[in-house]
Amino acid sequence: MKKTIFSAICATAMLFGATSVLADAKPRPSKPASAQQIANKFVGHMQVWKSCKGGIYFGGNWEATAYCDQNKKSVAVGKWTSKGGKLCYDVNWYFVKDNKLTTKNRAKCELEFVTDKDGQLWHRWGDDKDWWRGFPKDKSFPKGNKYKRQTATQRGKLGI
Repeated sequence: MKKTIFSAICATAMLFGATSVLADAKPRPSKPASAQQIANKFVGHMQVWKSCKGGIYFGGNWEATAYCDQNKKSVAVGKWTSKGGKLCYDVNWYFVKDNKLTTKNRAKCELEFVTDKDGQLWHRWGDDKDWWRGFPKDKSFPKGNKYKRQTATQRGKLGI
């Protein structure tokens, strides 16, 4: 019986995609998670960007720093917020172009959080329609700043 149920779940996941089987619609009723709930979870953690061997660090005092190994001569510095149930950042990327220090702004809300009628926390990534119970997995947001040395080195070289 268990094998039959498991086989049915696997077949459904393959047919429709695992995301649609494991994720849910936005819980109703729900309300945005508090800024404090989000801050308590993410301060002192970084979001890892596998695509560029880098990430953004959510530091104390709402400071954010980011580094991407694909462009080792740049660094981002700015702020992060948790308002309206969203984890957002607003950073300036600093780099040298034509022998001048140049900046490029990047503002983005990565995650949205709501609490359902039973107090259960839910999250979704960006504008994705799928909602997931609880906080994202710890491997996506490990504790500490893995790129602290690289960030500090580039800030020193660029004078920021």
